[in-house]
Amino acid sequence: MADITDPTQNVSLTNDDATLPVKIKTEDGENRLCVDTIAQDSPGNNVQLGNAFYLTAGAVLTVASGSFYDVMIITGTTKEIHLKDISVNVLKNAAGGNTQFRLYEAPTTTANGSASTIYNNNRRLEGTITPDFTAYIAPTVTSPGVILLNYLTHNDWETYVAPSYTNAWEFVLKTNTKYLLRFFNNTNQGNDFTYLYWLFQDTI
Repeated sequence: MADITDPTQNVSLTNDDATLPVKIKTEDGENRLCVDTIAQDSPGNNVQLGNAFYLTAGAVLTVASGSFYDVMIITGTTKEIHLKDISVNVLKNAAGGNTQFRLYEAPTTTANGSASTIYNNNRRLEGTITPDFTAYIAPTVTSPGVILLNYLTHNDWETYVAPSYTNAWEFVLKTNTKYLLRFFNNTNQGNDFTYLYWLFQDTI
């Protein structure tokens, strides 16, 4: 363990609460900690470093009654991928039934579908940092896998399934694993919707 009173040693401090100051007190009551660099915790720092990404529809999508819209994420092996925010917006309507968002782990597929564009939140670094995951639209799914989340979405305003701006909710995804993000229209008519899925990557 590093000695905080020794100026030749590097000391790493972690504040898990992320809201309270870090206090250092030596035996003689003097604060002898010299801070050279403060590293900002994720996700804010990941945005600045170019390690935050998002997936979104390029247009308003229409999903027929009883149908679903699938986005599949396949994680890599070199980074820890965090699914931080899930937002689904369904156009207000008077349809009978409900709409749902479902998250599955390890689906069985026979085809990945069409590649989905992965956008970098730091637009200055777009194209310079490679995300350690890939994304696809409309994969061919034979079994959706293990369901991790089933959430009713509103038919009249945006649903934040994982509101990162209000709490520390997130999924840390397994490496080298498929995840299925499914919007299911369980109503008696077609539904228009859009989505925003936000992820960031960190060291393992």
